[in-house]
Amino acid sequence: MEVKAYFENILEQIIVEINKSEKSIRIAVAWFTDDIIFNLLCNKAKDNIEVELVLISDHINKGSTIDFDLLTNAGGSVYWIDGSNQGNGIMHNKFCIIDNNIIVTGSYNWSKQAKKNYENISVIYEDHNLVTQYINEFCNPP
Repeated sequence: MEVKAYFENILEQIIVEINKSEKSIRIAVAWFTDDIIFNLLCNKAKDNIEVELVLISDHINKGSTIDFDLLTNAGGSVYWIDGSNQGNGIMHNKFCIIDNNIIVTGSYNWSKQAKKNYENISVIYEDHNLVTQYINEFCNPP
């Protein structure tokens, strides 16, 4: 296992990690408004990489300039979680699982606004027990 922390150039590092994907990309983030990452995911889906995206269904994601149907049309999947803040509260995860081998997680929402904030991510390589925990969370959102 190897862990690296990033406090600068986070968008660039997320792109580096996504570009490593060969089989699958699973993302669960509260807010996703970053066109650069979204376009990369669409291209990965077109290249037969399994791309799955879980988001909250709220005014930020639904009102974004991103047309999430483009990912679906490219062969990916988009799953919407109730964003009404009822019951257990909103899904507030911020993680990505790449090829069941790499985890990207941290405070960074995959949004245009996040680029302006002081955020962080950690990238965890080859911790299969931790990957299993993240996959379980991805498959069983609130």
